[in-house]
Amino acid sequence: MPATVSFLLPVHNVVDTFDETLTRIVRADLGHAGLNREIIVVDDASRDGTTEHLRHIAARGMARICFHAETLGQGAALSTGLALVTGDIVVVVDATLAYDPAECGRLLAPILAGEADVVYGSRYVATSRQVPRLWDRLSDQVLTAVSNGLNNVALTDVTTSYQAFRSDVVRGAVLRADGCGISGELAALFTTRQCRIYEVPVSYRMRHHASAGTRWFEGLSQLTMMARSRLRSWHLDPIAPHAPYREAVLAAPRARLTRLVHPDLMPISPAAVRPTLRAN
Repeated sequence: MPATVSFLLPVHNVVDTFDETLTRIVRADLGHAGLNREIIVVDDASRDGTTEHLRHIAARGMARICFHAETLGQGAALSTGLALVTGDIVVVVDATLAYDPAECGRLLAPILAGEADVVYGSRYVATSRQVPRLWDRLSDQVLTAVSNGLNNVALTDVTTSYQAFRSDVVRGAVLRADGCGISGELAALFTTRQCRIYEVPVSYRMRHHASAGTRWFEGLSQLTMMARSRLRSWHLDPIAPHAPYREAVLAAPRARLTRLVHPDLMPISPAAVRPTLRAN
């Protein structure tokens, strides 16, 4: 049975960019023939018309959509979406087009090849990218360094919003972060389950500028969740390696076999019966 890739989109006030995001997901080259696509959208109580627009999309059956009654945060939206996922691989996509959904094939390649369980799309190893503001870059570096030290990994961009991972990685885990602290909690979960983690370069274009106060609050929230996650034990078994996914191959037409009939059931012609000699 072909594998299914579940695209998970936590959205909030993205009415201007959602249609383009959905189009790029549908047209994206996944790098593997025969993969099915599942699109799951979680609307975190948008107020710019996104909710009404998503209701029309849901009516057309283009995606599975869930709506939060109030704004709970990115982490809560991810947790809601992961509960609905039925695919073998999950790709978390940012619907603001800060990351290009058409590049999801880069994230899927190491998983499909059987070499990775988790793939991060890093903004800071890309050869071509928009230059971020200094304080944003420093904030991301500090958070990444703290997460790396706590989890004994060497990521370059732990706060990225572009990730792919096997659905088995999060199965059975309870995620507690409601806001942006989800990135630190996921990093701790991945290392707890001894996942093979890869990074690939992805393009990035900044779509909005958060205020300094918001950035400080988000950074503190992430640091707090990183510390809590490092001290927490999920009591989950490590992830077992998986074999590479095979290309979908159409079955060749099989030759029809003749019907086998048991000799005892074959009708016997009278002409074929030899006469029995009687002794005088």
